[in-house]
Amino acid sequence: MDMGMDERVRFGARVRELRKSRGLSIAQLAGSGMSTSYLSRVETGARPPTDRVVDHLCEVLRIERDELFADRWTVAEQLAVAVSAGDPGLRARALREVLAGPAEPAERFHALWQLAEHEDTTDLLAGAVRAADDSGVEHLRARAHAALARHLRVLGQIHPAREHATTALRVLDAHPDLPAPDAATVLMAHLSVAAEAGEAPRPAVRERALHLERLAGELPPVLRAQARWTLAALHAYAGDHTGASTSLALALEAADLREDLVLWVRLRLAGARLHLMATPPATAQARQLLAEVRPFLPAVPARHEHEHTALDAHLAAADGHWDRAGHSAAATGASRLAPPDRLRLRALAAGTRLAGGDRTAAADLRHLADTASDSGARHTADEVLHLALTALAGPAAQHTRP
Repeated sequence: MDMGMDERVRFGARVRELRKSRGLSIAQLAGSGMSTSYLSRVETGARPPTDRVVDHLCEVLRIERDELFADRWTVAEQLAVAVSAGDPGLRARALREVLAGPAEPAERFHALWQLAEHEDTTDLLAGAVRAADDSGVEHLRARAHAALARHLRVLGQIHPAREHATTALRVLDAHPDLPAPDAATVLMAHLSVAAEAGEAPRPAVRERALHLERLAGELPPVLRAQARWTLAALHAYAGDHTGASTSLALALEAADLREDLVLWVRLRLAGARLHLMATPPATAQARQLLAEVRPFLPAVPARHEHEHTALDAHLAAADGHWDRAGHSAAATGASRLAPPDRLRLRALAAGTRLAGGDRTAAADLRHLADTASDSGARHTADEVLHLALTALAGPAAQHTRP
């Protein structure tokens, strides 16, 4: 019999309830129709019943088939069971069964949002956006569009990221009474996309940054750290490395190692990258942050170790040690990096070749810069061109941006 997980659990609970109400043991109910172990698994929802088993149960319990299926979970009950499941796999299966049924838009959003928190895929977040739009609930729309914008930015898909960030911003402008955490999340999505698109110096972007700055003090610690991090990146992308250092220091201060180790590590890796973007690169500060993180890398997802190795390669290049930069770049698991970081790593490898006298690498760097620019990531394109300049002209080029 085709049953979802929640239906099996509900069916099993119904069988157990009826069995106990009649004073029957598992062995007495199983009789010769099935093994006691099989019936036990049916009652826990671990196994679905066959039609033959259902007929046997109805005969022994002296009920009609409909009585075994009388209690169906509502979507709200399905969501409650799914969200409270201790096992991640069980929770994911239950949430997907909610999506397979006749759920309302807000209920679909709930299931998709829960799944996206653990799987963070484009399809899930895009589904959450559609469900939020269908629901008409502005809080959900702001959250969903902002989340998808930030996700797409990380993937280097700046053009679609901008569309969703703009939609989220319109919701915020139309509903300025949104809670501070929602408003901050929308502003962070907008500012991070604008910075990557090369728009950090624009007055309108700076005005939004001031709004986020005002909100930062009202936010809980983790969100406050993320807001400061966003502002630090915006300052760095605008060439204001003093402002970037100030915001970064506040972000690092807001992140507590004991409460969120992953965020603590990510902030320091991001900080190292921002220091390397300075003119000239603040290599001592970048080196210090990478050293702080190194002992904790075994305790966080593996991709952060690869990010650390990639940043170490960029640090070596900033120091003028191109051979070591090439060695570190080769040791990085590029497949574990986000697409923009993979592109930067490829650019570093080409820069290493260029610094070694291979002038054909210049064409590779130009191609990588064009690829970044075509995706809307104008700042990444500028980084690639600056790396080419550094590789061609040596340490002196680190003091001038193209």
